[in-house]
Amino acid sequence: MCFSILIVSCNHISSKASSASSSPFPSNFLLGTASSSYQEDLDLMSYIGVNSYRFSISWARVLPKGRFGKVNRAGIDHYNKFIDALLSRGIRPFVTLSHYDIPQELEGRYGAWLSPKLQEDFKYYANTCFKFFGDRVKYWVTFNEPNVVVIRGYRSGTYPPSRCSSPFGNCTSGNSEKEPFIAAHNIILSHAAAVNIYRTQYQVFNNVLSSSNL
Repeated sequence: MCFSILIVSCNHISSKASSASSSPFPSNFLLGTASSSYQEDLDLMSYIGVNSYRFSISWARVLPKGRFGKVNRAGIDHYNKFIDALLSRGIRPFVTLSHYDIPQELEGRYGAWLSPKLQEDFKYYANTCFKFFGDRVKYWVTFNEPNVVVIRGYRSGTYPPSRCSSPFGNCTSGNSEKEPFIAAHNIILSHAAAVNIYRTQYQVFNNVLSSSNL
């Protein structure tokens, strides 16, 4: 099952103070937002009746050295507090596992998405997130815009790790004809590994794991 952000008109949205019968939307309609400043926004979202919120977990914040180091408990505590704050306001979290960032340790060890070894890293990272947050998070997205990661990271070189070759870009290293396909291949297989873990170890009825947010 795929998940995408809903875009709706705000013309008829009223605050929670209004009666439920006045809403033009069905009772199971999810009105969601995304924001980079949640501390100031959660109360406002609750006031206007937002009931879902999409955010991304930073891989490097949870596992600074990937599977080669310890889990960062400060990062886990941060996301636990955030998730609990959402739920206490009746807002369902929609969580993206990978939003462009990756631990520098993995880039340095074997070139991140250019190595099939990263599939094991993403599997380990996904399992860590499911273990710590899966009791409350019921909607997951594996990758945010994987097409952008591949094209801008390994073809044009405008996003990290900034790899490309002429005539597609002006980078110090890279192969724009070959590397995007290698990176895409490893991202797809990493997604499959995360889905398999979720379905076999964590999923219960009506939980959702999306392929990606394109």
